Amino acid sequence: MKKTLAGLLLFVLFGLTTGRTGVKVHIHMTAQLNCTFAQGHCKAYTSLSVVSSNEDLQMLKEAAGEKYDHSWIYSQKKSCKLLKYEDTTTSAVNYLFINHSDCAITHNGAWHSKSCSAKYPFFCYVNFILVQENKTWEEALKYCRSHYTDLVYFHFPWPVNQIKSETNNAQTDRVWTGLRFLNAAWNWLNKAKVSESTFSLPSCPPEPNRCGARNIKTEQWENRDCEEKLNFICLKKKEN
Repeated sequence: MKKTLAGLLLFVLFGLTTGRTGVKVHIHMTAQLNCTFAQGHCKAYTSLSVVSSNEDLQMLKEAAGEKYDHSWIYSQKKSCKLLKYEDTTTSAVNYLFINHSDCAITHNGAWHSKSCSAKYPFFCYVNFILVQENKTWEEALKYCRSHYTDLVYFHFPWPVNQIKSETNNAQTDRVWTGLRFLNAAWNWLNKAKVSESTFSLPSCPPEPNRCGARNIKTEQWENRDCEEKLNFICLKKKEN
């Protein structure tokens, strides 16, 4: 299959795991968009990354490295902010959130107004929830859509380390994902096609082994019987 998960160069970072709240993953988008278009793009995930502490800034810095410089995020006031690489001090964060309601950028330790129409890279984030209940693929799909947003799918490379930290608590060796073989191809639930070679999946799996699971022991993708009952990962787009 020539079509793969196309898209932007992405850098993924583990954010927070606390029980059933799941794991928050920050994604650094290297495409340059203005604030409005960046917000719109992030709606496919959850939102522009919301930064509320110096620790949050440090995580973004570690995720994207030098490419962190000048990237859109959200402040607690839900206004766009631009981050600069060296400004990851508590005082800089507090000044950013308290004193600026418009788009702003840092330079030499000070904040300056910036046009919201300026184009820069940006951070989105998304939440994943491990559900420790054994269900078939269809049952897992219905559960995720009823309680969260969907069975997990991706617009970006699978965040191995971040998901592993969440699935360590799984009660089954495999977990269901939103990956399924339909119309002669493996697809995510958002209809994005995936490469069989990248995911090590058979190009034409026999029925009923046409549902995609992640083996948390071997860290490999597997086609499984859709009626098998496994734990699963839900995608949560909306915050409570």
